[in-house]
Amino acid sequence: AYYQGDFYSQLAFLSNGLDYLNQHFPDRMRTKLNFLNGIGIGYRRTRQYEKAIEHHNQTLVYLEKQGDDGAKEWVGNILNNLGLCHNDLGHYEEAIKYMKQALQGYQNLGPNYRNQIATEYSNIANVFADWGDLDSARIYNLKSLEYMKSVFGENYYDLLLPVSHLSNIFLKTGNLTLADSFSDVGFQYMRSLGWTRKGPKGDYYLEDGLNHLATRVEIQRTEYDRSGSLPDLERAVETGKDYMATIDYAFDGMQNSPSKEIFQKFHSRMFSLTIDNLYTLYTLTRSDSLIDQALNYIEKYKSLELLYAAQKDKIGADPIFQRLNQARSKLQDSISRLEAQLVESGDASVKRNLDLHTERLYQWQREVRDKYPEYHSLVHQPEYLHIRDLQGNVSGSNHSLLTYHLVDTLIYLVLINSDAVRFEKVNTSFSISDKISSLRDEMFSYFLSEKRTEKLYEIRARNFVETASDLYDILIAPVEGDLKRNVTIIPDKALGYLSFDLLISSPPEDPLRFRTHKYLIRDHILNYSYSIHLLNEIRGKKANSETRLLAVAPYFRRPEKTNQALALRSGLGPLGYNEVEADAIINEFSGDKLSGVEATKAAFLKLAGKYQVIHLATHGKANDKYGDLSYLAFTDIDDFDYRLLANEIYPLDLDCELVTLSACETGLGELQEGEGIISLARAFSFAGARSIVSSLWSVNDGSTAEIMARFYHNLALGNTKDVALQKAKLHYLNSGDHVAAHPFFWSAFIAVGDMRPFAKEVYVPYVLLLMAILVALGIFWFRHRTKRSLS
Repeated sequence: AYYQGDFYSQLAFLSNGLDYLNQHFPDRMRTKLNFLNGIGIGYRRTRQYEKAIEHHNQTLVYLEKQGDDGAKEWVGNILNNLGLCHNDLGHYEEAIKYMKQALQGYQNLGPNYRNQIATEYSNIANVFADWGDLDSARIYNLKSLEYMKSVFGENYYDLLLPVSHLSNIFLKTGNLTLADSFSDVGFQYMRSLGWTRKGPKGDYYLEDGLNHLATRVEIQRTEYDRSGSLPDLERAVETGKDYMATIDYAFDGMQNSPSKEIFQKFHSRMFSLTIDNLYTLYTLTRSDSLIDQALNYIEKYKSLELLYAAQKDKIGADPIFQRLNQARSKLQDSISRLEAQLVESGDASVKRNLDLHTERLYQWQREVRDKYPEYHSLVHQPEYLHIRDLQGNVSGSNHSLLTYHLVDTLIYLVLINSDAVRFEKVNTSFSISDKISSLRDEMFSYFLSEKRTEKLYEIRARNFVETASDLYDILIAPVEGDLKRNVTIIPDKALGYLSFDLLISSPPEDPLRFRTHKYLIRDHILNYSYSIHLLNEIRGKKANSETRLLAVAPYFRRPEKTNQALALRSGLGPLGYNEVEADAIINEFSGDKLSGVEATKAAFLKLAGKYQVIHLATHGKANDKYGDLSYLAFTDIDDFDYRLLANEIYPLDLDCELVTLSACETGLGELQEGEGIISLARAFSFAGARSIVSSLWSVNDGSTAEIMARFYHNLALGNTKDVALQKAKLHYLNSGDHVAAHPFFWSAFIAVGDMRPFAKEVYVPYVLLLMAILVALGIFWFRHRTKRSLS
């Protein structure tokens, strides 16, 4: 569990193990100390720093009571871990105190603790660096480096750690000559350990190697910023390739660390820097290959987010995937143990055994790729994307693919058409994430307020229009000249909270005339995907020719606490339109309805896998702290379980063309740096839905029912899903007054995934089918009559 980065499970196993040990083997002190130390580490890894400190202090008291030499060797470990916890909390003086005590303890224990002494020098240096005392950090890193060389020799693998830290310190102090010198030394160490771009090897240095390459990229970019020399920038771009190759290796199954937690700390910033290096070089050379690289880095970042979630949720629920994962982990663990032995001994026989186990893992991976391709796609990085291929796959000359990479106050855009490609960077004076948050607040805070006045409505309207125009200027305007009618958007980070439909191309004279604003939806048909790879995978699947529909309209007897007049699909208040909505949809499609007391969670789970179209007209709730706890609500009968959680959706085995989540906040969830937005919509996508329509905020019950009825009517006429949704929104937008045309009422729903229309032979309305039959009969009668007259 520790090697796989599952620190909560590690903590649980160790705690249970300690209880069992105390009960049955109370005299096994060394085993107990292993458990106690591991539990403290588990608390720290799960960010329960105060608990970790309390636990380690209790362990020190226990060690003092033992009073024998066997306990002394553990004191240093516990003191070091206490120092790490205090450093995490920013208690730098305390951290230094404990680490120096640990260092003294290791030195007193003699030559068997040389590894710990070298590491402690480095740990102290890290604390000084975090504290901002770079001079002391440099001194202790040099001590660590010299100690390792004198004790272990010039080729000791762990020399990379102080060398990497020294290059980073000299970068921060502006001494680029020394920074570059130590960077080159560290890079040569990596090569001597077996690193190459095509095959990085050696899990024991991987975390340090990623950090070293990241610092190397920053050094080379800083050199370019100072010199303006093209070769300096080209060096930074090449090192970026090294960094990305090592990331691929880290997540392609050859190793068990770095853990997700450690990796998240570094990769976001480095992805942005490598993309910026490519953009800068592109502006100077206009080489299309650089756009290829940038697109793949942008896509890799998003794919890693999806990979984390897929491994956690999909593998955790599928017995076959669990078995494969266990086999994979067993092979990986064997390799990790042999690598650790090789580091300690340098024995040639250990090296031969390591090579043998590595080849076994490669062979296992090849077999799994052929026999279990879906599992393989979950645990390995996707193939390299080529823009030329994507241009050939863009559906028609009137379609654009637009993907983003967001970095606080700037954003990168790659636009791909069948006949053009654009790579743009936009700098802003504000945080784009904050601007999106502000837009959402200005849009629906008035309608969610208990006290609504005309003055407040006008203020919110003006602020909304201004913010929607600002976002249009940075997200759409840079590429609007090449933007086709149909657009597939691949958002990033906070952009996942934004409905692009409501962006306004030019500020109106009267912000209150919502019906006439120049929304993006008037000129473009929009749909979304979580990544290009996922979109290609979905489009590659054969569409189901059946479209049997299940409409679900639960009953809610609980009173709505707020906004009763507005009738929002939030909380668990009664819904006046959800059954009407379900009936209207069934009039367009053949299918079944679960409504009222029958619309329970258990009933839905029993039936869901049998339908190709699923429509859920209910309450939904995003959990912005724990995304897997976002839920859809069903009829609550006698306090049975009525909430379907996101983490219960992932393992569902669906084979459906469309899931419509006609509920609140179904496209929202927890925004994690390493996982993206964990939402109900994404859960259904992983469960097998080829397309999803979901909401981005609390929606109005009445307007939602109207838009959904029109959406399915448009689908029945043969429209693609994104066109059907656009037409439904525009029909609603153009049908009412300016208040009803406010984006709060119509723009929340977005279409994600495969937008292909349903098979025409299935969705032809009954009236048209009857007309076709009558025409056929008429032709038959005419021909028969003609034959008789000729005879």
